[in-house]
Amino acid sequence: MKQIKPVILSKFGPASLACIRSWGRQGMKVGMVCIQSSKELHPRSRYLTDYVLLHNEDLYNDAGIAIVANFLKTFQADGITCITEKIACWLQDNKYKFPERVSLWVPPKDVILNVLSKGRQIQAAQEANLTVLPTYVIESSNFNPSSIQSSHYPLCLRPSGDGMIKPDFKVKLLASPHALRSFLNLSLIHI
Repeated sequence: MKQIKPVILSKFGPASLACIRSWGRQGMKVGMVCIQSSKELHPRSRYLTDYVLLHNEDLYNDAGIAIVANFLKTFQADGITCITEKIACWLQDNKYKFPERVSLWVPPKDVILNVLSKGRQIQAAQEANLTVLPTYVIESSNFNPSSIQSSHYPLCLRPSGDGMIKPDFKVKLLASPHALRSFLNLSLIHI
């Protein structure tokens, strides 16, 4: 019986270590493309067969995908997976650069984007008869905070997609129209 050789592309942490241990305990030879800054320690696990480092600045560019593809080839991987949706989309966009024998073990990109869509999440919650907080779509830094009712503060801001706002964030809690104005003045929104 052929031994499966999985690869995980991730930062080294509890989630990736859980995958590495699980696969290793099943007798698989496990590889890792480890995303890290130059200050972080190299990944260590008795279940990790081999790894390559992918520096943060090479993530989401051609140099980074070349590192991934080369590791998949030299490790003779059967498949690659990851933990985050943004990386899964990047892998999907570049899967044609991987060796033919390597399977991509992530959902299709359209499925990922559908799940990540804040609008789709709100629609699903409403269809399930869940109470949904008042929702506003802010599409530019010219958004007028006075259009938001004062009783709707504090606001919970969530970007609708990765890379839409710089600097990147997951959630911001803003207590007032002034805080929202300040945030919008400091952020760069890409539509």
